[in-house]
Amino acid sequence: MLALSLYRDGLCPTCRGDMHETTAIENDEGYRALPPIRCHRCAELARSAERYQNEPLPQSLLHQVELKPRR
Repeated sequence: MLALSLYRDGLCPTCRGDMHETTAIENDEGYRALPPIRCHRCAELARSAERYQNEPLPQSLLHQVELKPRR
């Protein structure tokens, strides 16, 4: 567990990259953005959240999705 804790402590809190790499001066301007990809599961979770946004305390709702069986 100590090793996992040390590993997590070394990650950027935003991008979760290795801080030794992501903050190294030689990597300034060394990254490039790639086109985004869509997670279809996250998309369905977002659609579900939108449908319930006018419910009382919508932030307390835990949205669930499941993979539809293939035909």
